[in-house]
Amino acid sequence: MNSVIISGTIKNIVYKLVDRGNIYALIILKLEVEKCKKNIEIIGKNRLADDIYRKYSVMDNVIINGYLRKIKDNMIIIVKDIYLDKKNKV
Repeated sequence: MNSVIISGTIKNIVYKLVDRGNIYALIILKLEVEKCKKNIEIIGKNRLADDIYRKYSVMDNVIINGYLRKIKDNMIIIVKDIYLDKKNKV
């Protein structure tokens, strides 16, 4: 498991409830990183997904602590913690 800390601007938020025997909350963020201008997929689960959905919105600058996971041909980041980046507020 590779830990990462990444900062960027939220470009898109998708919130879903998934039923696989139990109901899970998922949030998928598209994060634009300033230096490479590329969108990175960020995923949060359960209580963290609910908190992100309530507290953050599109165009917020955030700092994310998480870990990398490879899914098919893409790399995604699973969120452990998320913070509002007050220094780089747009």
